[in-house]
Amino acid sequence: MDVLKSFLIVLLVVASAGAESLSDLNGLLTRDPHNAPALYRRASLYFRKGNLDAAILDASRSLSNRPDRPQAYLLRGHAYWKMGRLEAACQDFAWARQADPEALSPFLFYYLCKREAGEPVQDELKKFAKGRDDPALLMLLNRIPPQAYLSTVQMTETDRAHLASAEAQAHFIIGHYYRLLGREKIAKAELAGLMPVDFIWARDLRW
Repeated sequence: MDVLKSFLIVLLVVASAGAESLSDLNGLLTRDPHNAPALYRRASLYFRKGNLDAAILDASRSLSNRPDRPQAYLLRGHAYWKMGRLEAACQDFAWARQADPEALSPFLFYYLCKREAGEPVQDELKKFAKGRDDPALLMLLNRIPPQAYLSTVQMTETDRAHLASAEAQAHFIIGHYYRLLGREKIAKAELAGLMPVDFIWARDLRW
């Protein structure tokens, strides 16, 4: 459940606009231009509308007033990544990690961004994963056997079901991280690893 809780927090990064409209937030910021939460919410709206430059600007303004907000670093990092600015995205994810060192979400974005940039971060992954049993981390460490392997090894049905479920959960989480970034081709490839049974518990989280 800790993994799912972390994942739900990430979803809020781009779904935090709520019932507020852009005009509502513009009015609020006219009265209080340094309102960090309002700037972050408007940045989220801009991000959802595809106005990435405006999202980056408002996220930056929010951080200038509240530099301890990992959500704003994540949001700005997402925007940079969508624009192909990997170095800036990785830096924002690194700052999000500093703001919340134990959170899964900032680390996974940081890891996936660094991996796409071709930078070795496997040692950091091992260090972060030490003592944790998050399926997404175990999958990245290649500690969750693939389905083909599961069908050949000797184990109880309970063990087999547990490992298969963990692998599917990891595919689900990582796939939706990529979907959040608009990387639909990679997301579909990850989500293809899901077994039908896992859609029963996952259906309320799907986009």
